[in-house]
Amino acid sequence: MVTRIGSVARHWLATLDRLWDRAQQRIDATAGEPLRSWLAPLGQALIATVALVGLTRLLLTSTAHGNSLVRWLGAAVAALLALPLLAVVTRNTIISLIEPAHRRLLLIAFLASSAALALSVEAFSAVTLAIGAPSRSLWSAERFYLWQLVDSIPLLRLTDRLQWTEPPLLHGVDGRALVLGFKLLVIPPLARVGLTMYGFIENRRVERAHHQAIATHVRGTANSSLTSSLGLFLLAPAAGVIWAGWGRAPLWSLTSLAVVAVAVAALVTTILVFALLNLLAELVLIPLLLAAVATVWFSPWFADVGFWAKVGLTIVAWFALWFVVLPFWETPELPQALVAFATLVGFVGADAPAGRWLAQHVSWQLANLPIGAVLATACAWYAVAFGAWLILQAPHRQPALGDAQLAEVWFGLRSDLRAYVLIGVHIVLGAATALTLLRAGGLAAARGPGDGLTSSSSSLVVAVWHVLDSLPGPSVPGVLEWRLTTDLTGRWAGLVIVLAVTGVVAFAALPLIRTVVLWARLTLSPPETATPATALAREVTDRLDAVISQLEANLPHDEPGAASPAQPFRPGSFYARVADLPHRQPFEQELVAVELALRQLRDVFGTGSAVYRAAHRAAELTAGAYRISADSRGQPSADTDLRAAVMNARAALDELWRALRDFRLDAEPEPATTA
Repeated sequence: MVTRIGSVARHWLATLDRLWDRAQQRIDATAGEPLRSWLAPLGQALIATVALVGLTRLLLTSTAHGNSLVRWLGAAVAALLALPLLAVVTRNTIISLIEPAHRRLLLIAFLASSAALALSVEAFSAVTLAIGAPSRSLWSAERFYLWQLVDSIPLLRLTDRLQWTEPPLLHGVDGRALVLGFKLLVIPPLARVGLTMYGFIENRRVERAHHQAIATHVRGTANSSLTSSLGLFLLAPAAGVIWAGWGRAPLWSLTSLAVVAVAVAALVTTILVFALLNLLAELVLIPLLLAAVATVWFSPWFADVGFWAKVGLTIVAWFALWFVVLPFWETPELPQALVAFATLVGFVGADAPAGRWLAQHVSWQLANLPIGAVLATACAWYAVAFGAWLILQAPHRQPALGDAQLAEVWFGLRSDLRAYVLIGVHIVLGAATALTLLRAGGLAAARGPGDGLTSSSSSLVVAVWHVLDSLPGPSVPGVLEWRLTTDLTGRWAGLVIVLAVTGVVAFAALPLIRTVVLWARLTLSPPETATPATALAREVTDRLDAVISQLEANLPHDEPGAASPAQPFRPGSFYARVADLPHRQPFEQELVAVELALRQLRDVFGTGSAVYRAAHRAAELTAGAYRISADSRGQPSADTDLRAAVMNARAALDELWRALRDFRLDAEPEPATTA
């Protein structure tokens, strides 16, 4: 019997050992793969976490109403499950900080963090009930520690803005000690995992953007245009017309036909106006001229000024706007911000001035349909839909710095800095629109003596104040001694502010920091002093030779009907032909590596050395041949140009080989003479 039990135990231990080895091998393989491959083990870890926490919670629920010994036994089981996971997360995170190359440890900490958090909450909840709160439910203790966790998130102030409060279960020193232990033992390791993962992801993003910027230089393409595309928000005015006219008359009546006609007209007008705005956004001087004309000719300030004086003032205002606005003009972000601001303040809310003017002064009716009120509703719907569309576009902006030519790095930096600041403005405008709608629907209450502004303007002030007050660093409202006279309260209003702060940080502040880091990478490239000079030059020659060889293999033969022999690429490259590649990424990987090595070669040899001049010329000619090959696929007329470009690139590479050979001969020491 003992022998049989021993054999069964050895069998199970061997099985567990094999499963452990297989899991370790899988972790090792996954750690070296791209981050998207980490999602599958993360999902499996979450499933295991749910199962383990569910079993633990069943155990704690059964022991919560027992005597003191039973409650402490349940708390001990939960602590024995949570402490090893916290230790693993803490150890692996610290090692990952010291040595970022240990991706395996970071992956393990990432996978164990969810289970460590959930089991820690269960363990502290069980200890709280075991000490002195047996009459409370386990869920109340769990809520309390979840509140402590959420309250520790910086910037957002979630518990205050969502009006979420949880009373403490223990009021003595023991309760405060448990809260302190939870904040010291649980929150810092998990926060460190999140920050480490964020830093790792950001470094990968900057690295990809760095390579993309150099690949764009290799391709020779121009800076990508950031033009706006049509969206479903263009349907909003037509929907607003239908909403305003719905129910005013039977379905089959002239009034219903008028509603449909006005809705179609609103849709067509919206599309035309949107296209016109995009055109004016590209032509900066025209909207500035229109703004100057509106300021001088239609404002009450210059009502008593003569005709020629108005002409002169218009020119002066035009140039003044040019010098003031042009440094901040970013297409399409600034025009979109101006449109969103004007439509929000003018049409959103029952007391919006432009909407009230339309409803009161446009008294024309079409088949008993009040056109003024319908147009006011259509414009309000457009303002809301346009603000929502701007927020949805924020995550999809393509950085100009990553797509610009290397000669335009500074221009790309300025463009991105302006654009991300304006994206933050878009998010604040969207938050103000949401706050105005909540106030109109009674879901947010105004608190304060009043500021004399319309509801939309007051909501905009509230959104700006809360976002600036939540940003890290010195409190801008505090420094300016700016206090809100009217604030909006309520859980929904707090949720809008939380989302606005999160959006500003995620889609404006963090990309702005990433842009500055990328700019530094593109402008400062220190040499790797540990790499020998000849190894750098040899890397350039090998990669250029690999690209040129593949381009030569794709050249058409002079004999009709002859096929090019299939030649594999050199190691470190790729194994396909340009004519058969739907994507040009492999060629660009080789040429990007050449560009990076050339920077180091320049710092090691100097710009006046024969080796650097030959390497630079060979790289330029090879990139030119690649561009001709990639842009002229299927065009027989370009075969002559391609053949000449490849021959010139090969000749330049041979010249590089000769320059490198001469450098080696000059660097060799003279042989020692014998006596």
